[in-house]
Amino acid sequence: MRLEARHEFPAPVADVERAMADPAFYDQLHDLPDLAPPEVLDRTEVGSRITLRVRYVFTGHVDLIVRRVVNIDQLVWIQTTEFDTHAHEATLTVVPEKLGSMLQCAGKFELASTSAGGTVRTLTGELKVKVPLLGGRAERALAPGILRRIDLEADALRTWLTP
Repeated sequence: MRLEARHEFPAPVADVERAMADPAFYDQLHDLPDLAPPEVLDRTEVGSRITLRVRYVFTGHVDLIVRRVVNIDQLVWIQTTEFDTHAHEATLTVVPEKLGSMLQCAGKFELASTSAGGTVRTLTGELKVKVPLLGGRAERALAPGILRRIDLEADALRTWLTP
């Protein structure tokens, strides 16, 4: 299932990139619904490339279809974001800790300057649940929650960037 999101921020591209790659930003995210506070595992920076790995644990309730596919205790994943600050883009991969290749999610963030001096961030990605017969239904049940989390993180990032 295709995932798409677009967010605008009142800060220059370099500031948005820096904030998105800042472990302190994730450390203060305590209000995401149905999630434990994210845990930054590591951050590396080499030249114009920054890699950030964050662990998420789902704590909420899921649709019956999703429960038929996965045990709720297995909804723990590592999100790796690899930033290229020269190209102003980042690749995003989500790897479940306990589900093997049953669930796959990957995408790309592109950052561009707005005419007002801010930044527009566009996410395009793909979510796949590899379970015969129920995979598509599980994708449709999971996608809105994923997009909602991305929207809420964008709201928090907007606040983080506001002096």
